[in-house]
Amino acid sequence: MKDIIQVDTYFDGDEYFSEGPYFIIITEESIEAIVAKKEVSDSFLLHTNINLIKAAFAMPGLAEGHAHLFLAGEELDFKKRSSYLKSDLSTFIEVGKENLRKSLESGITLVRDAGDIHGVNTILRNGSNGSLPRVRSAGKALRKKGRYGSFMGVEVESNEDFTTVIEDLAVNADELKILLTGIIDFERGEVKGVPQFELNELKQISTVCKKLNIRNFVHCSGKDGLELAIDVGINSIEHGFFMEEQMLTRMCDKNMEWVPTFSPLHFQLENPKLAGWNQQSQDAIRAILDNHYKMVGKAGEIGLHVIPGSDAGSYGVEHGKALLQEIVHLVKAGLPLLQVLHNATILVRKKWDYPLNHIRKGSKESFVLMDKDPFTAIQNIYSKKSIILGSPKPALAIL
Repeated sequence: MKDIIQVDTYFDGDEYFSEGPYFIIITEESIEAIVAKKEVSDSFLLHTNINLIKAAFAMPGLAEGHAHLFLAGEELDFKKRSSYLKSDLSTFIEVGKENLRKSLESGITLVRDAGDIHGVNTILRNGSNGSLPRVRSAGKALRKKGRYGSFMGVEVESNEDFTTVIEDLAVNADELKILLTGIIDFERGEVKGVPQFELNELKQISTVCKKLNIRNFVHCSGKDGLELAIDVGINSIEHGFFMEEQMLTRMCDKNMEWVPTFSPLHFQLENPKLAGWNQQSQDAIRAILDNHYKMVGKAGEIGLHVIPGSDAGSYGVEHGKALLQEIVHLVKAGLPLLQVLHNATILVRKKWDYPLNHIRKGSKESFVLMDKDPFTAIQNIYSKKSIILGSPKPALAIL
């Protein structure tokens, strides 16, 4: 039995193919061939051992670049969110599993969890047994004693502790998350406090990561923190609000990445009453987002690698759906959809050393079918999806 997927158009991870229909022919192990319908005879589908599946569009599975699986972003009651943080490990794990299911439903086959103090991300990664989505775990983050990030970070007090603590964290982590700055004061339109680590400390942390052959990324916003991260050449800056154009060039020169996470701030701006934001705060958030759109657009123009990541689990940021929203934000910022989808499928896997998931002859990786083509209208990115599973046996997973 062969599965033949008939699609009108598809994105293979690098290129968009729009002159279909196309047949994607799958055997038990891989994609056997991709042919245009116009290139085969009318009798092509008249075999009894063919299972024909039709869809409008196909693309590789997406990667969520920044999420917190143990948090439920759709919970909007602040008291309930605070109380939830006192739950037991089994509750966190069940929430994480549900968030993975939501992610898969949105066409996400790889999730990078950006840290939690309970190690839920590592438990989910280790317990996946090859199922989708795969989980890339940052384990527990690194933070300075008494500073922001108690729900996801292990404290260090002095640079004498760095090597020992990072070595311990690296045992259960695919990369190291560094909490470099705090949260944003929306009333004042600036980041609260000074960076958690000084330049020499951040350099030492980076040196330890290189010795351990482990990538690193920083939770960072504000000029002071961003300048530090760029000076050191941290692999990736997450959030990066208050970015400046000259910083982008330096990041590009150092082959750094940026995960802009529009979604949390956009939700706050769209729902100011939930957090009680006054007009001054709303204006500050809007100004921050306006600069963010501008800088992301500049980043795309100069070739800086912009990775889609939604910060799912944050207030109002729901797993799965939020990454699709993030893709829309990046397109609004001026990045071509082809570039955004390439970065969300192929580029991240190159960066993180995962098997590439092109839709091409010989590929064994899962891919996504959609009811509508996002290249014809970006809002189609939200259309219904299903997953074609890779080896050992491909099948259609109706979600």
